[in-house]
Amino acid sequence: MALFASCTKENSFEEGSGKANIYTWRFVEGGQEYSGIMDTAYVEEVTGIKVLSAEGVSNDGMDNIMLAVGALNDIQPGTYTSPEALFNYLNNGNIKYEVDMSRMNFSIIITSINSESVSGTFSGTVFGEDGSDREITEGTFTAPL
Repeated sequence: MALFASCTKENSFEEGSGKANIYTWRFVEGGQEYSGIMDTAYVEEVTGIKVLSAEGVSNDGMDNIMLAVGALNDIQPGTYTSPEALFNYLNNGNIKYEVDMSRMNFSIIITSINSESVSGTFSGTVFGEDGSDREITEGTFTAPL
């Protein structure tokens, strides 16, 4: 799943779709809130592992978020921890926050998944752009699947 770390997100929600406001993401780090639209989620098989990826863009269009979980079977509601849970956040194309896959201290909880959407929460310790540990809290997302 490490190959997702360098992905960038295109802005794919078309104007006037009417659904952008229901597919959102947000989290807090260091007292600052980050938020935006979560416009893409998909499940694919990568070397025998099912991977759910959810991607979005910040409200100002400058930042990108990517969440991913991996499982041997179908992705279902439940808790996924690193290294099965990935998170990265890009600011102007540069990594601002990224999961440390060697530790098991970041989690994504899938609360709901069906043929139309996926929702959940996320939190834990990530690397900041300067290599220091940063705490991601209050993370939520809902994405069209």
